[in-house]
Order: sequence, then C-alpha cells, then structure tokens
Amino acid sequence: MNGLEIAVVVVAATYVCLSFTLFFFPTLLHRKKRSLPLWRAIAHRGGAGEELENTMSAFRRAVDADCDMLELDVQLTRDGEVVVCHDNNLERLTGIDGSISSTNYEDLPCLKKHLNLTFYKGHSMTVEHNNNTIPRLRELFEAFPNCPMNIDLKNGSDELVEKVHGLVSEFQRESITVWGSEYNRVCKKLYARNHNVSLFFSFGRVMMVYLLLFVGLLPFWPLRESHFEFLWPSLIAERISDIPENIPCCVKCLVRCCDTFLLHRLVCFHLRRRGIKVFIFVLNEEEDFDAAMRLGVDGIMTDYPSRLKEYYHARKTSDSSQRLLTTLHFERRENGRMGWILGALVAYATSSIALFFFPQLIHKKKRLLPSWRNISHRGGSGEDLENTMAAFKHAVEVGSDMLELDVHLTKDGEVVVCHDNNLERLTGVNTSILSTNYDDLPQLNRHQELTFYKGVSVTVNHGENSIPRLRELFETFPDLPMNVDLKYGSDELIEKVHSLVCEFKRESITVWGSGVNSVCKKMSDRDPSIPLFFSLTRVSIVYLCLCLGLLPFLPLKESCFEFCIMSLAIKRAGVPLSQLPLFVRILLYCDVLFIHQLVIFHLKRRGIKVYMWVLNEEEDFDVAMRLGVDGIMTDYPSRLKQYYDKNERR
Repeated sequence: MNGLEIAVVVVAATYVCLSFTLFFFPTLLHRKKRSLPLWRAIAHRGGAGEELENTMSAFRRAVDADCDMLELDVQLTRDGEVVVCHDNNLERLTGIDGSISSTNYEDLPCLKKHLNLTFYKGHSMTVEHNNNTIPRLRELFEAFPNCPMNIDLKNGSDELVEKVHGLVSEFQRESITVWGSEYNRVCKKLYARNHNVSLFFSFGRVMMVYLLLFVGLLPFWPLRESHFEFLWPSLIAERISDIPENIPCCVKCLVRCCDTFLLHRLVCFHLRRRGIKVFIFVLNEEEDFDAAMRLGVDGIMTDYPSRLKEYYHARKTSDSSQRLLTTLHFERRENGRMGWILGALVAYATSSIALFFFPQLIHKKKRLLPSWRNISHRGGSGEDLENTMAAFKHAVEVGSDMLELDVHLTKDGEVVVCHDNNLERLTGVNTSILSTNYDDLPQLNRHQELTFYKGVSVTVNHGENSIPRLRELFETFPDLPMNVDLKYGSDELIEKVHSLVCEFKRESITVWGSGVNSVCKKMSDRDPSIPLFFSLTRVSIVYLCLCLGLLPFLPLKESCFEFCIMSLAIKRAGVPLSQLPLFVRILLYCDVLFIHQLVIFHLKRRGIKVYMWVLNEEEDFDVAMRLGVDGIMTDYPSRLKQYYDKNERR
C-alpha cells in the first residue's frame, strides 16, 4: 500500500475505535442529561381505548388509574385558544368537515361518541355520557397541576408556541412537561423559546439518529433533546388501522434493517447512557409490553393505561426472590448478548475494512475498459442542439472520447435519439415520441435552454435540427464509444437497441443502462457482456451500503458508475435548498463526509469505471480530477478538451 492508503487505513481504524468507545462511554464527550423522573405508563391521548381520545373524561380516568404521564396533542383555534385535539380537520372526530384553525372555540362541535383507535386495528371506543367536548389546555393544567404531560404541537405557528410556553410558565410546569412536534422546524422554535423544558425528538431527528448509528457518527453527535419517542414498525404492523400501500422501498428497507440488526436495542442502550429517556408508542397488548421491556425502554405509551398499570403491578408483585433471580439472569443474558454484539461488530468492521482495500479477495475484477475521459453529454448540448447529428459531429471533431445519448421508441418502432418522450420542451409541439411515427416527428427548436446550467442556452442557425435514429449514429461513427441511456423500458426497445449493437459489432465500445433499475435488470439479463451503468436506485444502494460497511461484500454486475456531486448540481441548476426533497438534502452530507472519495476508491479497485456528470466549468473539472474519476460528462466537450490539454502540459 502507498502512503495515502496507509493514512486512510489509520484514519478509518481510529474512527472505528473512537466510535465504539464513545458508544459505550458517551459521557467522555457529552454531558449527561439532567436526571428526570421515571414515567413508565403514559396514556396516549389520555387513553383512547378506555375513553374518547383527548377529552377531560379520558384524562381523569388515566389519572385515577395512577398513570404516570398524559400524552396529548394541541391545536390553535381561530380566536387564539389552545385546545387539546389531534386532528386539525374535525371530520374524523366529529363528522363535520371543518378545521380547528378556522373555527372559534365556542363554535367547536362535540366529538362523536364512537371513535376507532388509530393504532389498534378493529378496536374502537364508544361512550354513553356527554363529556365529549374538546377541552382547552388551560383546563388540563388547572385540573391536574402536578401530573406530568407530554405535549405534541400539531401546528408550528409562532402564536401556538408562544401560548403553550405561556401556559407552561404560568402553571410552573417546566420540570414536569415534555413538549415537541413531529416537525423539526417546530422543535427548533420550542427549544429556542425555552431550552429548560424537556424536548422530544421530531420524526426527522429520530430518522437521523438511526442514520447516524448506521455510519458510526451517533456517539459524536450532540443531541439537544431529552426524550426519544419511537415506534417499532414491525411490532405494530398488525395492530395499526391504516397502513399505506405505497410505502417507499427505502422506508421498508430501513424498517427491515432496524429489526434485523437489533438497531432499536443499540439506540436505546446508547441514548440511555447519555441520560435521554426512551419511550415507545403505541402498544396495547401484553406481548407488546414484554417486547418493550426487553428493549429496555423507560416508558410505554398506550391507549389502555389501566391495562399497562396492571401489567407493571403484576411484574412488581411477583415473588421477590424469583424476581431477583430473573433480574440477575436477565442482566447476565443482556451483558452476554451485548458482548456478542460487540464482538460481531468488531469482526464485521475488520473484515469490511480489509475487503474495502482488497475486494479481489471475494470479487472478480471487472474486465479492463478503455479510458474514456471526455464524454459529451447529449452530444455536447452547450455547443449545439442536444442529441442531434450536428452536435455529435461537432463533439467528434473537438476530440470527444465518447458520446452520451438517450433513446426512445417511436410508434412505428424506430429507435430515435432524444431525451424527452414529450416533445413540447424541445419542439414546442405537445406530443410524445411513443405516439408518433418517425416521419411525423417535428423539428427541434433552434434555441434550447441547458438542463444542468441555469441561465445558459444554445442557439443555432443551421438546419440540422431533426431527431436522428440510433442506426444513423452507428453508421456515421462506427468506432466511437457511446453511452446509451434507455428512457423507456419496453422489451421492444431493449431488443432493438441490442440488435443494433450486435449488428454493428459494438459490444465492447457501448455502455448501456437506464435510470430505472427494472430496465437495467432486463438489459443485464438480455446481454451481460455489454457494459452496464448503475441505475439511480443502484447508485443510492452503493452509498447506503458504504455507510453500513456492506459495500465491500456487495456483488456488482455493473461496469460503469455514473454519479453527480449533489452540491455542484444544485449550484449550477440554481435550485433553492428549501425546494429540495429531504432525501436530496441528506445526500448533501456525502460531500461533507468524503463519501464520494471512498466510493470511487473502492469501485476503481474492483475495476469499475467512474464517470461524473454534468460538469461545465473549469473549477468543477478540478473537483472531478481531485476525486480521481475516470471520465467527465460535459455539455462543452471542446472546453473539457482544452482543460485536459492544459493540465497535461503542466
């Protein structure tokens, strides 16, 4: 190994050792949270399985059952009253389609006397009495001045934050109130308003905790919250009423990983070491209570506080000697289990690091492909109209090593070179390639905006603005490497592209693929000898597996890894950060944590070519060169050629 590789190994080994040490002894770095009372039985919405949710009768029943804490939700009415209710829209609770935020407190309707439970499929609550009005938060504080409460703000307005804080201060409840919201921006406001009131984690911060555990950063991360409230998805999957059918694959994968790798237990263990209380919600059956106790949580949120108190009482009043033996056995078993987990993690980390640097120990190195450095994106769409014969000819003339292009299938079965199926952006005609015969395709506009370069466009005066067929490119440039992106995943398109590649004997100088993983699978099955690039899903899997340490073990069928640095792409495209989806913002951490460098280093060790897209300025070329990529996709192939020539002369 050279000096750089040795340095990387040393840094990685030091990071792993520090992460393990701080995982078990976090107080070496972080101050332990102030000691809080033990609130074990927490009545969810006041105990929605024993009384109507979030009503005074529910809260009184929970307090009478000696519940340790009340969990409730608050909203703000039009006239500024803080009321206790989960939904802003009242249709589920009252049968009236109206919202709390647009209704005065005096005009709020009463709750229905029959409500289904959210977290308990097939169960409902029915009452005969008339104590079904929506209460104000002030009434709860007056009725139960010494009862701890967990308050979830469902609305993030400054007025609601200020009014809830005013009530907490007025009744001097700072030490027995936990507040927060599922939205991180609301939690930030709450913490800024009064950091002495205990704060629970937002949904985004809960997900971040699991992500940080994955990458080993959790022991280093400062946490302002004092309460971690989470659900165990696989545990309540059979209990919940309405499970969405379109749950994203990434969420399903995260849930499966959490259960498989005991991440819930590891999170609970570490957070409790830092003095953070851990609550699980919403559990209603004894077997679920048992599962929560095995996890080692501090408290359980339930719709049946009486049932939970009986469960705790039964455990407490069991034979003391048997309980002592059981406790000692449980602690011994847990210590042994944590030892096994620690040993397994050390062995896993060691083998992962070894295979990261020497992947040939278990993977066959990919056949060596030529070095294609200058790749003209859509033929060089900054110097001529994208995906036209004029653009491709110009790219070849200025010394481009490879053409990148996109293909579609026309109505009459012709494989044409075009990025968009809908032609309105490119031609001004609102029609699709798929529904149009080749001879009827309109001409491209002579003025086009660049996709990856905000405010920049290209205008031409020549008449070579027709949409070409893939066959024409293969005939015109028989020996030029091409990167073919199939924008449509039909079997017919795959078969026709494959036939053209074979007809022109281009298997060794063609890279094909698609942004859609299912299409890439079909292409790989059709001809695994043609180099394949990674789909967007597979690119994400590579980054995720690197964070988990699984990348060195993962078999990879692809030969070319094509990626972008998200921060550069966002900067050039001019997209405001606030408009980006959450997962894209998470990807920005890849730039900060040097993940690109690690991915490139490992993939090149496995013989996989690494290309970066779409870069158009010299400073961006510099970034790519420092990363060590094999090639750069650009809208300006002549500009990139000049850059390479200049750097080779130095």
